[in-house]
Amino acid sequence: MTIQFSTKIFPHKEIKSASEIKSSLAALLAHGTDCLVLGYTKADWEAFSGAKSKASFLGVLDQLLGGSLADAYQLGDLPEKQTSVCLLRAEKAWALADVKVKRILLVSLGDLESKGGRSLTSYSKVARAALKQLSGGSIVSALWFMPSFTMGKDAQAMQEEVRLVIQYAGDQSYHFGLRQPSLKSKAKEPADTFA
Repeated sequence: MTIQFSTKIFPHKEIKSASEIKSSLAALLAHGTDCLVLGYTKADWEAFSGAKSKASFLGVLDQLLGGSLADAYQLGDLPEKQTSVCLLRAEKAWALADVKVKRILLVSLGDLESKGGRSLTSYSKVARAALKQLSGGSIVSALWFMPSFTMGKDAQAMQEEVRLVIQYAGDQSYHFGLRQPSLKSKAKEPADTFA
């Protein structure tokens, strides 16, 4: 089993207007990948559930997805608690909106305004929760788009976040006995498709 990773760090840019959010999300949704991983904050969640829902990050995403996010929110599948995940699967409305991703994994980053909310430990928990959801199924490729907990202020911490994601992805896809079946006492397990 060969595991290949490629990373790219984009410079931090504060995206505030609804039109900038819409164009950025539309570009991400146009990628032909099995899963798009998007992080949202407690502030994003509160704006989506409140009066400013259409101008918020999650509100714009909901418009692009034809209401899929609002449906998940009404069912209680979109919690605000840090490390909570919500997996959305492609619907017919997505194809009409030129959305090419097959799934969207929404991951709650929690309250980034709190003192402990931006720690590397918190990011580690979020990354593990997302990667755990990605593995074990039919997802082969994923596009990871999550803001840095440092908000672009510390390049070393951003590199550490990327390193953690790569390390956890490798840990999640590793299965003992896949390379050395003679050392395994149980029947063969199928390889994880996400590598």
